[in-house]
Amino acid sequence: MKIKCIYNDISKNLCFGNVNIFYGYNNSNKTKFANYLADGFSQKSKTIFQIDGYQPLKNDYEVIYIDSFSTIDEQIKFSTKSLLKKMYFNSIINKINENNEFSDYITKKFLKTNDELGNLLSLINQNSIEKISIQLDYEDIEDLILNSIKVNISSEYASSSNSRELLMNIIIDYLNYTTNHKIIIIDDFDCYYDEASTKNFFDLIKDIENATFVLFTNKATSLQFALSRYNVFNIRENRIIDFTNIYKMIEQSNMLDSNDNEISNNFTFEEYMITNNTLFTQEELIKIADFIISNSNINFGRILTNKNFSLSSNNKSDIKICPINNYEKLFLQYINKLIIE
Repeated sequence: MKIKCIYNDISKNLCFGNVNIFYGYNNSNKTKFANYLADGFSQKSKTIFQIDGYQPLKNDYEVIYIDSFSTIDEQIKFSTKSLLKKMYFNSIINKINENNEFSDYITKKFLKTNDELGNLLSLINQNSIEKISIQLDYEDIEDLILNSIKVNISSEYASSSNSRELLMNIIIDYLNYTTNHKIIIIDDFDCYYDEASTKNFFDLIKDIENATFVLFTNKATSLQFALSRYNVFNIRENRIIDFTNIYKMIEQSNMLDSNDNEISNNFTFEEYMITNNTLFTQEELIKIADFIISNSNINFGRILTNKNFSLSSNNKSDIKICPINNYEKLFLQYINKLIIE
């Protein structure tokens, strides 16, 4: 899915896969961009927002937006946006409405009850100065059932983390319940997750084909499960940097020139290694890339989720990032250059 849009008066081209994760520090405009994408997919954008070259039409995509504070509570209220209501309640109502005998029976019961109340009130009002009036208001079966439903969540699921996990399970059930393609946008998707819960979340969504997930986070924990598997972006206020294809970035992008610590326009990664008396075969280069992806996700994630950091121990920055070897150092220096340019 290729998206062309204008965000904050800047033209952007983004390539989305099934799972897309935007990493950013606090106040990096993650939530603002999440809302912008939700409006774009819903044809509410006030600027250009094209998907694969076309402006989306109304109802092309069903957009489900989950903000930082969304929990199971909103679903059990059976509001118009409740996925539980869409999955189960609406089908029950449709079945009931199809049964005219049942609807007629309920209507007659209400009319009879109204008449009986009227007769009772007539007797009461004969000897009362203040007149009493009661009228049963019955619109349809849906009102009747909604007003009678009370859902209680066990104390076992009272915590925010359990409530959030229940919400995610409802979303997955809803995706399995319907077939049309959906856009699932989740702000701070892992705000209540520990490492194990984060892994479980990715295990839940990895095989879903009828949805595009757009996730936002200020935590680096999920990068170990996302790097080289899903589309990875870094959002830094108005800038969005695509880090999806790490292999290609390492092998084809320019590397830092150790002589002047600037990005050289004349060297590919392979040429950089050769120039510095380090000759590697393609197979060895892939091993280096694998090493960086497997072992550098922690430091890489810290760069993506912090505004101010330093790769130098001499810098006074509060966040100091120490590479574990020279390969990681070169890689992180290159990432740093991409971010600050």
